[in-house]
Amino acid sequence: MTTPTTKPDLQPGVPYPLYDCFMDRQGTYPAPAAPADVAWFERARFGMMVHWNHSSVEAREISWTMQYPEDIGRPRMAMADYVALADRFNPVEFSAKAWVKLAQEAGMGYLLFVVKHHDGFALWDTKTSDYKITRTPFGRDVCREIADACHEAGLPLGWYYSPADWWHPASRAAAWDTYVPYMQEHLLELMTGYGQIDILAFDFWSPACNHPSWAGFFRELRRRCPRYLVSRSTPWAIGDYEVFEHAAPYFRDRQSAVSSGISAPGGYHSRMTCADLFETLLSIQPRRWSYWNGTAKPLEVCIGALADCASHGGNLTLNVTPDALGRIPPEQTQRLHEIGAWMAGNGESIIGTQGGPLLPILIPKAPDGAPATYVPEMLGGGGVRPGGSRCLAGCTSTGNLLYLHVWPGIRQPVLELPPEVAKVTVACRRLGGGPLTYQQVDGWLHLPVPQEQGPIATVVVELAVPAADLPGAAFKIHGSTGHDAQES
Repeated sequence: MTTPTTKPDLQPGVPYPLYDCFMDRQGTYPAPAAPADVAWFERARFGMMVHWNHSSVEAREISWTMQYPEDIGRPRMAMADYVALADRFNPVEFSAKAWVKLAQEAGMGYLLFVVKHHDGFALWDTKTSDYKITRTPFGRDVCREIADACHEAGLPLGWYYSPADWWHPASRAAAWDTYVPYMQEHLLELMTGYGQIDILAFDFWSPACNHPSWAGFFRELRRRCPRYLVSRSTPWAIGDYEVFEHAAPYFRDRQSAVSSGISAPGGYHSRMTCADLFETLLSIQPRRWSYWNGTAKPLEVCIGALADCASHGGNLTLNVTPDALGRIPPEQTQRLHEIGAWMAGNGESIIGTQGGPLLPILIPKAPDGAPATYVPEMLGGGGVRPGGSRCLAGCTSTGNLLYLHVWPGIRQPVLELPPEVAKVTVACRRLGGGPLTYQQVDGWLHLPVPQEQGPIATVVVELAVPAADLPGAAFKIHGSTGHDAQES
């Protein structure tokens, strides 16, 4: 056990870059998960993430308020004052079972809980320090209760851990021979003391990842916990899946050798490619990952992000922000119920599907200074995604079915499907509704999309062959605006 023996020097800043996201070290990542153990995660497509700790007592941004003034007009919080919030943290209305129930009602297939953020506060009963949930007035092991609730409900569970630690004196002093064993003991506690843990995800790495002990550690962890998945943020900039924030980073093509395009300040680059499964993290609360005001993004934004990620071949993990009492705020709860209602009628187009084979149609971000009359050229959605682009139409598939998702924005939209699809189409219908009429024009299938009340319109194309047998191909969309999509 490596317990800090001196009080941390609580001053802002640390003697190394904050954005040391991954080290791009050469070499082979030891012992990835078996393909069979990745299949459930790919099938799920949708999960819940939770950022929450004592920062909620004063509704401050988790960890980051110690480093910078907040963009909502509040000054940086002194580290000593931030750490002292733990003495007032008593979330008496916390219910792990209620969180798990809400996630499942929303159609989510896993829960990813932030067990330690950059502030160093542990939400489990760690033996390594007293800066932890069981030394607050609440006094309960939150991770234990979440693990028990997930296991009881059959919901896969992941721990999300930040290797950065702005509280621990060894981390603050870059004394990695001391800090790395402390961190490794954390991971062993979390991965071996709470039953089956399905995901071990990391936030950005500190330079601790340069330590030579990691290869042996991960090899031993895989031996002891053979079935868990690990996110890309490892010392080798590779893992069982890629991870990104806010939007799908690329269209997944299992034959691709193209880099995922994800990089970080300092010249660091992910070693993963567009062939790899990915997860996109998105907070349901605008502007914050942890509790601020408890609001929620519109239903259209949440459903659009889910269909966007699925159409690109990846997962969406939607973050919620419990308050100081442990309650997921009412507006966020209501939004999750609305998502669940949508999933009840549309979930077949998301869960268990593959992205494509028709590639997404994207609209790029308008350039700075663009006039109000600016009309963007629509882009194809293959490969690495252009920054700031948004999805106009996408495709998911399973078996002999294509699901075509159309976002709001074009009046009276008509999809044009390429000859590869047209010649094997058997029927078209509304998802959850009746048949649709279509026609073939110069070998292309023209399919009007009904105007729907709801966040997104989805139509189903039934094929005479498995969708997986079709090549990746372009499709188009046009409507009363007269702007046709380019190849996608």
